[in-house]
Amino acid sequence: MRCVRAEAIRWIDEEWPGWVEVQFTESDGTVVSIVEKVPVVDYDGRVAPGVRFPVDLEIPCDVLDWVTHPGGDQSATIQLRFNVEDQHGRTVFNVDARVLSHSAQRADYRVLHVLGGSGVVEVQDREGCGDDVADAPWVEADVA
Repeated sequence: MRCVRAEAIRWIDEEWPGWVEVQFTESDGTVVSIVEKVPVVDYDGRVAPGVRFPVDLEIPCDVLDWVTHPGGDQSATIQLRFNVEDQHGRTVFNVDARVLSHSAQRADYRVLHVLGGSGVVEVQDREGCGDDVADAPWVEADVA
């Protein structure tokens, strides 16, 4: 799973489940501002009462397209998962490749099924989002 690196910058509402403002920067320098529930943008428990901001976070996203620019720099068009949107209602953004990370931890997935001898495994992350993973070395399954 890909994630875009972002920062939680302040509390909007500390009452459970908690709402925070999160920001990241697009390729053109535009600062994206998102107001979202803490459990949606923070899987590691980094944002808790009494935390000192800013807090580094990674927001799950899907890469829709890659672009290689003259000079070799790359950027990506991404769509945030879980219907996360910025304050203008956008869910698709253009970001530099350097702000993306790849987060695929074994504990975050469960195998749904192997797609008929193709070597592709359909998995589901802890939030219920599905992915097809080809040749995933961390998947262990007995397939009849």
